[in-house]
Amino acid sequence: MTIASRMGFPRGRHAARYGVAGLVNATGTGLFYPFALLFFHHQVEAPMVQIGACYTVAMGLGVAGVTRTGRLVDRFGARNVLVTDTLIRAAVFAAYPFVHHLAAFVALATVVSLAERTDQVASQALVAGLVPDNERPGWFALSRMTLNAGMGGGALIGGLLLASSPGGGYHWLAWANAVSFVLAAALYLPLRPVRAAVVQAAERTTGAWRDGLFLKIAVLSGLLYLVGLAVEVGLPVYLIQYLHEPAWTVSLVFAVNTGLIVLFQLPVTERTRRRPAMRMLACGTAGYALTFLVFLTTHRVEGTVLVVSLVLAVCLFTVGELITSVTSMVIVNGLAPDDRRGSYIGVGQFFVGLGTTAAPLLFTVGLALSPGGLWLGLALLSAGIAAAVLRLRVPVTARLAAAATAVTSRAEPISDGPGARRRARGSRR
Repeated sequence: MTIASRMGFPRGRHAARYGVAGLVNATGTGLFYPFALLFFHHQVEAPMVQIGACYTVAMGLGVAGVTRTGRLVDRFGARNVLVTDTLIRAAVFAAYPFVHHLAAFVALATVVSLAERTDQVASQALVAGLVPDNERPGWFALSRMTLNAGMGGGALIGGLLLASSPGGGYHWLAWANAVSFVLAAALYLPLRPVRAAVVQAAERTTGAWRDGLFLKIAVLSGLLYLVGLAVEVGLPVYLIQYLHEPAWTVSLVFAVNTGLIVLFQLPVTERTRRRPAMRMLACGTAGYALTFLVFLTTHRVEGTVLVVSLVLAVCLFTVGELITSVTSMVIVNGLAPDDRRGSYIGVGQFFVGLGTTAAPLLFTVGLALSPGGLWLGLALLSAGIAAAVLRLRVPVTARLAAAATAVTSRAEPISDGPGARRRARGSRR
């Protein structure tokens, strides 16, 4: 067994290309994302509050549209949608430095928001077409690892760019991101899925919104994503504004979290993928609950004890994230029928997007009312999610097993895209 296999690196001749494409994609996003509000404030010269409100509106519109774009994945193929989507983002970011009006900013930001959600749908559906069910966790883990590594590295490079050219640095952030998307699209282009099913006319009338079991999992996934953003969105505000700690404590938190994910996402997924998915999801959510209970005690300590408490809490949180992030994707993909995978994942991304959009308001209001109440509420919410996951364990496990059996018995490779579907229909005649 090679070192890569022991570390959980996915097998398959396209795995390295998929990972590099994800890394390039995430690095470009990391260049721009942390400085997005500052960029638009610099370009549009509007008040920061107005920029923030417009950005939130654009994110919400993107979330609302992802259920529609998910259907495009089913119709045109995951690879085709992913490449097109990535090139659209490249064009938008190339145009950003020339935008000086608020309406144009909102329009382009909405396109980017919708494209980012569509990227999540198409990239997951692409994995489902490239590899069998039992190999998907490793590929999803690879995407998580490259996302965190790329975002962290991109943010560092973006900070250096701004520091070296404070006058025009913002333009370079946007253009560098555009270049990264072009490179990512070129890397995605040779990835040709071999598993895709034909959408039967009788099945087009049903979908994710009528699938009660899937909707329950999708809602729980959205709540999990909301809870997971507490460290990214709420903790920095808590440390600086309420505990009056120096900014380096925030950097420490993110460094520990990012480093652990980059180092351990693949091996942890390799260890957990053979265990019951719903049980693993509940265990990971319990890690979140323990994290928030530790945060609850931090207002009573300071100095070295506080730093140790923060590191402990972030380690607990990261363990939960390492398990839940990949496991939830595996479950959502496993419940989605092959011929409607894009539509199903799109609905899942709709609830994830709701959590992302609600997080800043929820955490800032919660901290303003009662920091202790916020951490206790998040701990109780996490425990409730874990309990709901365990309650759904039996029906979800049975459906996942049935889907895996159906895929094994079918085992007919069909190329991705509408042309292949026409050939498949012709061969059956």
